Amino acid sequence: MKKQVFALCLFIYCLFPQVTLAARSISITSDKISLFGEEELNLSASMSGFTESETIYLKGAFSKEGSTNYFGYTKKDESWVKNSTTAVDQRQITIGQWDGSVIVRSDFSDSGYSGTGAYNLKLGYYYVTSGGNVSSVNWSSNILSTIITLPSAGDT
Repeated sequence: MKKQVFALCLFIYCLFPQVTLAARSISITSDKISLFGEEELNLSASMSGFTESETIYLKGAFSKEGSTNYFGYTKKDESWVKNSTTAVDQRQITIGQWDGSVIVRSDFSDSGYSGTGAYNLKLGYYYVTSGGNVSSVNWSSNILSTIITLPSAGDT
């Protein structure tokens, strides 16, 4: 009898496989590798593991190699949102209704900017957890190297 119950349970388990969600992941590419002054950089994001109609919040983040002092602005509608702004005030997108583009630029007044040179650029994202809370920041699976130049007074 125990073998029959076990076999029945195994049959039912195989008949209705468990749904496994893939890990969320974002990979980015950009339209250029350097920024001069207030120039904008266009990122293209490829996403996997997200659910159709899921809401997430995005932010671009520049930093020096080995630093976690992130800086930068992300375009949200017609305004710019500072990297340090709270998660729910970052750019909000809906999976399936977004073309994968994000526009970012430097923030020369931020302490993370330490002069002309090479910076890492990644895309941060937050999602709403099953408990209804906003996750901690997650980062794109790749990092882009970007040269940022602050123009001097004589540059045009």
